[in-house]
Amino acid sequence: MIFRCSFQGIHSDHWFSISRPSPTNEGPPFLNLALYLFSSQITFFLVDTEFFENLPAWVTDNFTITPGGYHDGQPSRNKLVIFADGSYLEFFNWYDTPPSLDEETLPMRFWGTKTPGLIDFAITETTQSAEESVGVVNQRLSEGPDNDAGLELKFGKPIIGSRKKADGTEISWKITRPEFSKGDKTPSEELFVNGRIDVPFFCHDVTPRINRVPSVDKDKTTHSCGATGIAACEILL
Repeated sequence: MIFRCSFQGIHSDHWFSISRPSPTNEGPPFLNLALYLFSSQITFFLVDTEFFENLPAWVTDNFTITPGGYHDGQPSRNKLVIFADGSYLEFFNWYDTPPSLDEETLPMRFWGTKTPGLIDFAITETTQSAEESVGVVNQRLSEGPDNDAGLELKFGKPIIGSRKKADGTEISWKITRPEFSKGDKTPSEELFVNGRIDVPFFCHDVTPRINRVPSVDKDKTTHSCGATGIAACEILL
C-alpha cells in the first residue's frame, strides 16, 4: 500500500511508502460530515523508536521538524511537521508498552494495537467547545436524507488529553472519536488492516491553539521542499 500526500506550494507529490498487504475490495461509502465549520487537519503516522529518534533524510531534507513533547499518563511522544495553513503531520511513537483499551481516560489508547504507518487523521473545530461541536455533529448524522450514509455512526463524549513540551509548557485538548455500529453500509474489516480510518476524530483545544500548533512561526512552517499545507491525501491499494 502506498500513502501519497500532495502539498500546497509545490508542484510534485511526495510519497510515503507503507509496506503492508491490502485487499482490493470496493471502497467504503463516502460520508459527508458537513465540515463547513471545521478547519485544520492532522495526519498521524505511527513510527517505531528507531525511526522517531533518527528521522530519515527523506523527511529531514524536505521538512522542518518541530519537537512535540511527551504525553501525560501514557508512554508516548511526538514530532510535528507544521504548515502555514495550520495543518500538520504528526510522527507518533510509543517508547514503552501502550495502555490497554480499558484505560478509558487515555484518548490515544486506540493506537496501542496499530502497526507503523498511517494510523489516523483528525480535524479541528475552532469556533465551538468540544461539547457543543459533538452535539452539532451527532445531530447532523441523525437527520436529513443522507444522515450517516448507512454507517451507523456517532461521536462519543469528549476525552481530555495533554502533553508537556520541552520548555515545560503544558498543553491540553479534548477529542471526540467516532463510534461505529454495524450499519447497512458498514465497510468490510478487510479494508482496514490497521483499524478503521475512514472517519476522522475531532480535536478541540483547551489551552491556546498557538501553543500546540505554532503555525504563525515562520521558522517552523518554512520547509525546504516549499510546502505550505496539505493539498490532498490518497491511499493507493
